Amino acid sequence: MKELKLLSHLMENVVRITEKCYQEVLSENYDHIDENFELRGKMIDIILTIQENLSSAPTMKNSKVVQEFNNQFNQLVDYIHEVDNEILLNLEKERSKTQIQIAKTFKNKENFKGYNLNNIK
Repeated sequence: MKELKLLSHLMENVVRITEKCYQEVLSENYDHIDENFELRGKMIDIILTIQENLSSAPTMKNSKVVQEFNNQFNQLVDYIHEVDNEILLNLEKERSKTQIQIAKTFKNKENFKGYNLNNIK
């Protein structure tokens, strides 16, 4: 069945993109995370559309296939949810570090504001 091959391929790609984003967050490389999550979202939308099409016309033959796919899809969603939580935790930590750095920079700027460094001999 073509739909099942496409679904399997899409689910593998969704997992791969999710793991890639997680590795990028761990290595503090945030350049393409938005693009990867957007692509992943589009793939999930396609998966949901195919799932709806399969579920809307069940026959005795297809119901077992649809049920198996639903189980795999639910496992995929659970896995993605776990990894996304880890990504969010790491992004929160990075945000906190960035806020601290901004506060320190602002404080240092305020501390040097009163000094006129042009009068130093």
